[in-house]
Amino acid sequence: MKSIEDAILEFDNWNEPKTFYGRVCISLQGKNLLLFQEIWKKADDAEHWKHLDIVLGCKATHNFIRNNFNLEESAIGTLVRAISCNWN
Repeated sequence: MKSIEDAILEFDNWNEPKTFYGRVCISLQGKNLLLFQEIWKKADDAEHWKHLDIVLGCKATHNFIRNNFNLEESAIGTLVRAISCNWN
């Protein structure tokens, strides 16, 4: 998981958060790329974001990732931040 976490945490272009997914994908390959794409797809599912309050969606998504994937908290937070931009 370390290279996935590194790729997530290297992103720093928060002026254009919609570029996050593409930037991370470019820096990964093979199994790590496929796993990142799976995490993103599942975490971006509308079931986590159905709440009227974006904070509740962030919490639901954060908990989902933490419970289903072995990622560091900082990487989970960054990933949730990026995904939340799809639901603002």
